[in-house]
Amino acid sequence: MFFSLAGNSQAQLKDGAILSGVIALGNGSSAPLPDGNWEFLGKSETIGGGNTQWKNIILRNTDKKSPIQILRISNTEIAHRWAATPCDTSKSANAFLQNTHGTLANSLINKCSISFVPFPSFKSWTENIATSNWWKDVYSITQKIQGLGNDNLFLIQLIIWKHNDRGIIVDALIRPSDKITPIQMRDAFKNNKNLFENDLLNEWAKIYIESLYSSFYDKKPKQIASLNLNIGIQPALTIASNTSLISNNISLQREQLTNNPSADKKITDREEKERLAKEESVRLELLKLAAIKKQDELNIAQEKIRAERILQAEKERLAKEESVSIELLKSAEIKKQDELRIAQEKIKIEFLAQAEKEKTDLLRLNRLRDEELQKLRQKLAMLESQKNKTDEKFETAPRKALVIGNDSYLNVTKLNNAREDARAIAENLKKVGYQVTLKLDLKEKEMKQVLRVFKAQVEGGDEVAIFYAGHGVQLGSTNYLLPVDIAGENEEQVKDESIQLQRILDDMNEKKVKFTLAMIDACRDNPFKTNGRSLGGRGLAPTTTATGQMVVFSAGSGQQALDKLGPKDNNKNSLFTRVFLKEMQKSGIRGVY
Repeated sequence: MFFSLAGNSQAQLKDGAILSGVIALGNGSSAPLPDGNWEFLGKSETIGGGNTQWKNIILRNTDKKSPIQILRISNTEIAHRWAATPCDTSKSANAFLQNTHGTLANSLINKCSISFVPFPSFKSWTENIATSNWWKDVYSITQKIQGLGNDNLFLIQLIIWKHNDRGIIVDALIRPSDKITPIQMRDAFKNNKNLFENDLLNEWAKIYIESLYSSFYDKKPKQIASLNLNIGIQPALTIASNTSLISNNISLQREQLTNNPSADKKITDREEKERLAKEESVRLELLKLAAIKKQDELNIAQEKIRAERILQAEKERLAKEESVSIELLKSAEIKKQDELRIAQEKIKIEFLAQAEKEKTDLLRLNRLRDEELQKLRQKLAMLESQKNKTDEKFETAPRKALVIGNDSYLNVTKLNNAREDARAIAENLKKVGYQVTLKLDLKEKEMKQVLRVFKAQVEGGDEVAIFYAGHGVQLGSTNYLLPVDIAGENEEQVKDESIQLQRILDDMNEKKVKFTLAMIDACRDNPFKTNGRSLGGRGLAPTTTATGQMVVFSAGSGQQALDKLGPKDNNKNSLFTRVFLKEMQKSGIRGVY
């Protein structure tokens, strides 16, 4: 049975199913299958040009003698936007037999058949399409195909799409005839040489395109004639069926008359008549195809003439419009010149009428201008003088500050306000123009590293501010600032692990800074007065300063600084920091170095 739509429904297809005649594509549409028994290999979806989604069916012909071996049928279920077919756009050197079947690139219906010479064997072809977005599903499915060997295969692609309608593409992998290769077919086409195989394939493509249109768009299933590049196109369905029946009858008669030699001549005559009838049928079919081809060529020629006439009419219309535009531009230019001449005459008359008055006014304006310029020069000189005085008055040296706050001591009493005091001082120093380095809870190595880096950043002539909030201790006549990891088992250990305040001042003097202000908020309880240790005393000792240096302690010698004014004092800063910040915010106070 050639037309078995129910049996060929996609919803029922399973791998290995055998199909023939036509295959249903849904919504009443179908596609004709070439002669043979087609094994269903699988389905897939791909994205084509313009992000169009295509649903694909891949089939294999189990008839090894058929020239068409692999078939891929792709269709869209949504309206396909208009686009030129490969027959109009392909520039591939391996493309041949392009045929638009009487349609033009801008037609609402586009038909196209085009052949390609891919690779010398099925294996090499599949290996080279593995990365193609359009073909990669075929590659994965065709790995199951065996037995195609090294045949010199080529591809024919048949396409139909309509504007704002679905589209369909059929790709067929074909084995050439025994006498010619696909390369020779391609070269003959490109060199405009007539070749029987090319004509045969072209005619078959026309038949298939029309059958495909009827089956897919008109929803009238129509079987395609078989193709054999060795002997030609076989008759259509009814002719093929009758020929098969005649062949069966001849075989039956031969079996019945095997032992009757007198009937041999009759059988031979009958076979000859049937052969001639078959050849006549094929010849008539080819004549019919030739007539169709001639009519297609005539239609294309008429369409070309019609298009040329339309183009010529459009050219004449554009030329006429251009001529009218040129005349309008000329008229506009003449009008513009007249208006310009009238305006110039008017200006000339007005100028002559006011010449004497303008002469007097010009003299007066020149005098006023000279007086105004003199006043402006005097004002500019005064402003320049004031600017120079202002720049000289407020010129300051570069300002740099190091601010350290240590609260979280590991081995001695922790503090509560040092970090907050450091943050507040750093913020206010930035407001008065200092480049501030703020560090919190420094261990011994970190604290020494920070001091080295800051010393390297300071340059001669800088104004420097150093603020330290944390534990400090006096050993002998020397004041030491304590890092948060100080152990302090004895005086020598404290001297080794802490920072001498005098050393910091000496470093600044060595760098020849313009002015150094050291603010030390460290005169609190002795951190070593518990656990049997009694290192240092209460408060810090006075410090020797060089010229251009000032040291401010949060309490006098031997005194203790206050963090709070009492139990109800909730301010996050120490008393020293509060007062110092308030004084910093007063304007108009200048230091004397």
